Amino acid sequence: MIEDGEANEIKRDYLDILESLLKLIHAKAKEKGLDPSKDVHIYSSSSKVYQGRLGESPSKN
Repeated sequence: MIEDGEANEIKRDYLDILESLLKLIHAKAKEKGLDPSKDVHIYSSSSKVYQGRLGESPSKN
């Protein structure tokens, strides 16, 4: 069983990795001359599992 403290650490690590990947995708889009939005929405099936803006805390996860 995962302790509450460990679960929170895993969640923070996951969000840090996710933010790093999103920043990389955003930078690559800019390199290709695109004008990417900093708003991010991630869905699993029809449920929104993540909503945020690059550089800010997520508002849903």
